[in-house]
Amino acid sequence: MEVHTTWRGLVKRATRNRIDTNAGSEYLIEEGSFRRNYRWCVSGRDNLCEFWGMTRLHEPKEDIKVQWDGFPLDSTFSRGRIEDTSQDDAKNAYDAREFFEFKYANGLPILGVQVGEDEALRRARNHATRYHQELSELNVDYLLDYRCETEIAGIQLIHLPFWHTRYVYRPKTLLKHFYQPKEKNVILNGYNNGILKGELAIHHSDKIKVNVFVCGVASIFLFVMGLAWHPAFFIVAFIALLVAICSMYLNTIRVKNMELENQDGANVSEAISQTT
Repeated sequence: MEVHTTWRGLVKRATRNRIDTNAGSEYLIEEGSFRRNYRWCVSGRDNLCEFWGMTRLHEPKEDIKVQWDGFPLDSTFSRGRIEDTSQDDAKNAYDAREFFEFKYANGLPILGVQVGEDEALRRARNHATRYHQELSELNVDYLLDYRCETEIAGIQLIHLPFWHTRYVYRPKTLLKHFYQPKEKNVILNGYNNGILKGELAIHHSDKIKVNVFVCGVASIFLFVMGLAWHPAFFIVAFIALLVAICSMYLNTIRVKNMELENQDGANVSEAISQTT
């Protein structure tokens, strides 16, 4: 794929002309063009939601937030490398490819291709166009116009060893009776044994719950020590109990805010569906 892009926009002046009082004189109109070649990859699945974290496969060098599920093969396939054990590091991922045989799947299910050639070309054009729009916006303060022309040299079906798996973390200590495990996701790169993206097993809210439990038990233990040994333990028990109460309060507020955000999002989607 080869993409030609022309852009035009407004750029703020470094120094403003004091004589001209027009507000628009602070900006200059600039335009330019650039061209890039890609081996752009799109998912072969009809439902894009089946593949978690697909946007992680595209990490451009520019300060751009990727919001599409496609990625250029050569520049991003080496992400997540743990150690350089391959002898083909000098080659890109496309040149170092090997022909895949199903006997090497070791019984693992391989999802079939559901996207036709026309749909794959449409997705690739849309992804590249959005990417070049973000690149054009880096050149100006206000983008007025941009145009992209794509030339497709060919299309190929390639099996990439990206493994999406789910896991559940359970502590081995007594905390396992107080911790409700949640299913987490992780993407593994079978090409060089790297973790492309993964969800942490324990989040900030989980740490707060553990903190409440530990401080609560510590306050009870210190209170007993104060009764049995020295009254000074009452002060430390009070501090531990105060930390447990504050942590519980912060966790309650956090849960309520998340519920309100989810409810507002559901109300907005319901309103949109009713209007449409």
